[in-house]
Amino acid sequence: MTRVTILLTLVGLALLFVAFGKGINAVHGGDVLNHMYWATAALVGVMGSNLFAVAHLARCERIIRRLRARCEERGVPFEDID
Repeated sequence: MTRVTILLTLVGLALLFVAFGKGINAVHGGDVLNHMYWATAALVGVMGSNLFAVAHLARCERIIRRLRARCEERGVPFEDID
């Protein structure tokens, strides 16, 4: 899950750089619609990576809760685990 999040973040960042370049081109008389397509793709990429990051965080929180419960069952203090 972490690799997917990192990959989507990097793809979104690459799309953002392309959209920035297209935006600079649009300012100098280039195709505005082309810039909008790239900007939309960058936004979708970033939203996708954020969605995966939130899903990954929820999964980690669930694993930590189970670990904490098992440590308490066995009498192992959870705070001492590094």
